[in-house]
Amino acid sequence: MRMKGKNLEFLCLIKRDGSGTEVIPNDSIKSLERNEFSLIRLSLVHDTWIASEFNCYVVKIKN
Repeated sequence: MRMKGKNLEFLCLIKRDGSGTEVIPNDSIKSLERNEFSLIRLSLVHDTWIASEFNCYVVKIKN
């Protein structure tokens, strides 16, 4: 599934080495809203997804 960043709630950035996650600066979130991401389900219980483009993010879909 693909979705625009403006329809996503960005929770955190997944580190490139896979060692964990880190906080996304607020100024970076504004620029992410213009991009389109591929989504892969991460958790049904928490309703979270992995959004990937150049980097990968943990996101929720906005209602």
